[in-house]
Amino acid sequence: MKAMTCPICCSTDIQGYPKQRGLYPLGIVAIIGLPFALLHQASAPQRYHCSSCGQDFPHRTPVARIARVFLIIFGVALALLVLLAIITATLSQSS
Repeated sequence: MKAMTCPICCSTDIQGYPKQRGLYPLGIVAIIGLPFALLHQASAPQRYHCSSCGQDFPHRTPVARIARVFLIIFGVALALLVLLAIITATLSQSS
């Protein structure tokens, strides 16, 4: 596996910051749902610091990239379901 490098100076002297894992407020989890909240949390990038140039930068792990794809698919599917419900309600009112 290739070592991670700094996007600015290409150094491999990189340290990771601990991932911030704040809890979601219960109201938001109730509104958007637990699966969405978990996917959102999993898709967050990890923060890194280059000791050579001092640059801080984000980097998504492969798991975070996969979670982000699922998050996008989940969001699009939810939007399509809402749109379908609106169209169905509009058509049933006009009949």
